[in-house]
Amino acid sequence: TQVFKYADTVLHRDVWAIDSSDAESGVFTRQRHGLMDYGHCYASQSFPAPVHDRQVSYCWLQHVVIPEGWAGATSLPRVLSVGPSGVLRANPIPEIAQLRQNDSWIFSNVVVSSTGTTATQPLSGVVGDALDFVIRYSGAAFQDELGMFGVHVRSS
Repeated sequence: TQVFKYADTVLHRDVWAIDSSDAESGVFTRQRHGLMDYGHCYASQSFPAPVHDRQVSYCWLQHVVIPEGWAGATSLPRVLSVGPSGVLRANPIPEIAQLRQNDSWIFSNVVVSSTGTTATQPLSGVVGDALDFVIRYSGAAFQDELGMFGVHVRSS
């Protein structure tokens, strides 16, 4: 079993596929596939990091504009792995934890109910110019017709 990343020229997005191959026939059979990123990620790159026995990926974030006129930014590096259900996982590299400070907010069991086409739930007391989120969700309330969801940050 191997994981491949390729550019979908119709979607203009990076896609992953988990394939199995038959060495004798040279035939690849796609088992699972999906988008690498559901945000504004473009031109993702990945490389093996053998010292830590992991595959690392990062991408160019489009639609990020800073006052000096530059547009775009590089994402934080992520570790790629295949989860037990056969779906690609991407998690921040563990070294990111060294950048965190003591301030933290933990919200559990936040229920968001949908009204019309949007669902919002402000999280009071969360402030800062550099925030790191770990979000776990369940249920269809967050998902749109494509199965995607989003989080608004720095909005009022």
